[in-house]
Amino acid sequence: MDCTNIIRQGEEAKYAVMIDYEGFSMDSDDFKVELSWGLQGQSLTIEKSQMISSIESGYFFIFDTTPMTGRVIARCTYYVPDIDCPDQIRTVTDEQLLCFVATTPLPRFACVPAPSECEHHVTYERSEQSDVASDYQYLITSQGDRIITNDTEYILVLKSSNE
Repeated sequence: MDCTNIIRQGEEAKYAVMIDYEGFSMDSDDFKVELSWGLQGQSLTIEKSQMISSIESGYFFIFDTTPMTGRVIARCTYYVPDIDCPDQIRTVTDEQLLCFVATTPLPRFACVPAPSECEHHVTYERSEQSDVASDYQYLITSQGDRIITNDTEYILVLKSSNE
């Protein structure tokens, strides 16, 4: 996730999901995306049938951010045909941070994860940018290095009005 994925609460968010996994076809095989957020484990499941197909960008899904706050985790579950499995289907999951929903229009800071070394076969791309995201920049040291937390997350701060 990067700073373009900070979304104001109450907006509708639109993302493209692309699954690039050997033996899996987004057009013929089934998949779903489950979004989870909050301390009480709220979630929203978006089935393939609820998504919009695109020739170039995989599938699009749209969700309302009104009930969401903070980090939103996307867990994509997809079903790969595999004759070695008892039911001929192998279930694969990919979980990653999708976005950050801000409860106020301009929160003072937000933490986003630094790039990790693990490989993901699922990618998400935000298709509409929020006005909030352009108001942030990475917090850096005097040498120009991004500040990273112990949880391998970068700290974003609200830009000052003179920038």
